[in-house]
Amino acid sequence: FFRLGTVDDFVSFDMTGSLGSMRQRLTRPFVSGTGLLLAAIASLGLLELAFQKFPPQSSKFIGLFNSSGCAQLETACSSVGVAQYCARGHTCSRHLKNSAAVPKPRPWKTGRWLDIGKVFFLEARARGASIRTLFIGDSITEWLRGECQGKPCERAAGNPKMLQQYFPGNGTAAFGIGWEETQWLLWRLVHGQEVAALCPDEVIVLIGTNNIGNSGIDSLSTALGISAVVEVLLQQLPTSRIVLLALLPRFKRGHLEKRDFRAQLDAVNRYSAAMVSAFQNPSRLTFVNCTEVFTDVPDVRARAELISDGIHPTTSGYAKMFEHCLIPRLLPKNIVQPPNSCGT
Repeated sequence: FFRLGTVDDFVSFDMTGSLGSMRQRLTRPFVSGTGLLLAAIASLGLLELAFQKFPPQSSKFIGLFNSSGCAQLETACSSVGVAQYCARGHTCSRHLKNSAAVPKPRPWKTGRWLDIGKVFFLEARARGASIRTLFIGDSITEWLRGECQGKPCERAAGNPKMLQQYFPGNGTAAFGIGWEETQWLLWRLVHGQEVAALCPDEVIVLIGTNNIGNSGIDSLSTALGISAVVEVLLQQLPTSRIVLLALLPRFKRGHLEKRDFRAQLDAVNRYSAAMVSAFQNPSRLTFVNCTEVFTDVPDVRARAELISDGIHPTTSGYAKMFEHCLIPRLLPKNIVQPPNSCGT
């Protein structure tokens, strides 16, 4: 039950029954001996121990799960001047045990979360090589689908048409779930195998703001979680270029959030930039910071038109971010070339 390392594993788990047997086993405690065991593990708050399978780390990437990797990460934090927000007096090993970098399923409304992941899995299987540009992350990504928590959402209704304007054809996909955090996205990637059938030219990743804003996870732990997501994508999609987006600013009625919170977001972004620089292969991994698209707007009302609820860009906000920041940094072939064959 705990091994979901292949596409077939996921199919055998989640393709039977109206909700899928995987959902049933995570939400119904006494189905079988396995269900009983899982219920006991969950009741002890140790559910993540069942899902710690992780792909071997790339030899070229910063090691995330060993002592030398820890030293590199702490050096990176110090080098960009954010050590006070990264280390916070804890040892690196303590941060590595933090759930932000350990794959685990979302602990609340798990069945709904699994259902949305199943939609992405089936979409990936159906579309395959036709997906040239993949967006992956949380609700900021989900809104590009015109959805909130897997359902049509009026606030995001104009986004699919806008996305089509900047990415003509049927070559884009957005696999995002509202409230998502790094550890839950990791589980989707490692165990849900959402992207295993794909070989997009580029994968645009935006994840981590909920770790800080909702769960109060510190900057280094959040950055470690983001790094783990990047590493898994580099391994699962060996021909794709990963585009890591900086965490977007959060506003309150048009004004930037309080200073401490803003500093944490900035610390994560500066760390991410250092991590990508250390990778030293821009053809495989690049960092794009679009925060100025929103922070350089002096007028509060004009800024609110770009991020109306303080977190999610409006349709015009997405459009401005794409036009002035993201699109110029993407590979031209994402927009002008026909679908590739995924090497199969």
